[in-house]
Amino acid sequence: MKPFFFVIIFFFGIFQSQAQNWAPVGNFYRPVAKVWTDSLADRLYLAGTYNYFDSTEIHGFGYLHGDTLISLGCGFGQYYNPGCGNSFGVNGTTDGVAGFARYGGELYCTGNFVYAGGNLVHGIAKWGANDWIAVGSGIPGYGNGLKVINNELYAFGLFDSINGISAHGLAKFDGQNWTNVHNFPRFETSPSSPNNINDIEEYKGELYVVGNFYKQGSNPPIRDIVKWNGFEWVAVEEGFYGGFGFVKCLKKFDGKLFIGGSFNRQQNPGSIPGNGITAWDGQSWDTLGGGVKGLFNLQAAVTDLQVHDDGLYAIGYFYNAGDLAVNNVARWDGSSWCGEFDIFDGTAPGSASFYHDTLYVSGGFLSINSDPFLKYCVKWVGNSLGNNCATVERKNQNLGGNLLVYPNPASQSFRVELPPQWQACHLQLVDLAGRMVREIPHFRADAGPVEIGNLAAGIYLLRVSRGEETIVKKLLKQ
Repeated sequence: MKPFFFVIIFFFGIFQSQAQNWAPVGNFYRPVAKVWTDSLADRLYLAGTYNYFDSTEIHGFGYLHGDTLISLGCGFGQYYNPGCGNSFGVNGTTDGVAGFARYGGELYCTGNFVYAGGNLVHGIAKWGANDWIAVGSGIPGYGNGLKVINNELYAFGLFDSINGISAHGLAKFDGQNWTNVHNFPRFETSPSSPNNINDIEEYKGELYVVGNFYKQGSNPPIRDIVKWNGFEWVAVEEGFYGGFGFVKCLKKFDGKLFIGGSFNRQQNPGSIPGNGITAWDGQSWDTLGGGVKGLFNLQAAVTDLQVHDDGLYAIGYFYNAGDLAVNNVARWDGSSWCGEFDIFDGTAPGSASFYHDTLYVSGGFLSINSDPFLKYCVKWVGNSLGNNCATVERKNQNLGGNLLVYPNPASQSFRVELPPQWQACHLQLVDLAGRMVREIPHFRADAGPVEIGNLAAGIYLLRVSRGEETIVKKLLKQ
């Protein structure tokens, strides 16, 4: 019996150790959908569908003050609520705040709501002296987020106008007036649906926009990501694909633009730059050791990215980051994935923020490692997430410059000189309609010319790939 007793104690110790990585923020009766740190006011805001914090009635929105949550207003929702007497929030449990920003010293919120307390605000509001007030006539749709760039407040989401101004999912505010952003076009999500924009970021002087949208027949394809290059809105490589594909979040870290969402290489291995997360330096992609994967290597999703000290933190639905077994929360330090295998039961966490150097995570999860007190919103109290790590094989980020294609333009044939470390690759030649016109699965470094004499004149995309690495070059056929 002694060996069996020892095994029980051993595994109980592991469970206790894992549970102690996290501590409850308080007792919420419904999910906390979003956490956000307001550094100017030194507050951590918590938004969701909860109606109580411990024994205090709070209508889905407040900020932490020590161990207390301070209510701010009477909640957000689709229906009018005269005062704070309704213990179920603003007459609905799925409405609320999706994004925050402080602009001009004032706190702004956006989301899927019509009323803020008893005030009609239509999807966007700001905090006044003691209540929420409208920002113009608002959004006839809903907002996904707010961000301040170059002293202008950007709003993005699922809408076709804001304050009466035509704006297809993206608009900006200078404190007085709303305008569209460089005539941002209406792409497609479905025949009757507006653009669904999830995040924006300025990187190397260009404005990147991501979400769930596409442009039928565009070459190269516009799918879930587009950028303003100073003259026009253009595709970024060939976009993103996935079974339920979308791009959710952007974050700058270590000189690169990190992109998180639900996309995978299996869906379109010739062009997808990663699984669930990838990094872009303006010229080439870094797959970050293969990105993140779900259970049984199924499609995963990164729903939030946060930077703190010398690490990038990814939050979402995944069971592996690179070759490391890690659950839902992982840290990238530039060469390694780090994290723990804490089990979030129910819905995966969807939002994260650092407040006073502590990581807070929120979502619809019902427990962590079967501890029912760890639900909806928790904070990290364990050791550094850098203790359990797996270093990934670093890829050459400038391989594109080592691939030679000549002659270019070409009329009858062309040659490919591979990077020095490549002995073979998978070669594909694709026309601008996305049709593959040539494929050589095992193209060797010493191969002869690739014949193209029978192809129509025009521009083609040459893809060469080896494992997780893909290089795309343009070829002009005369």
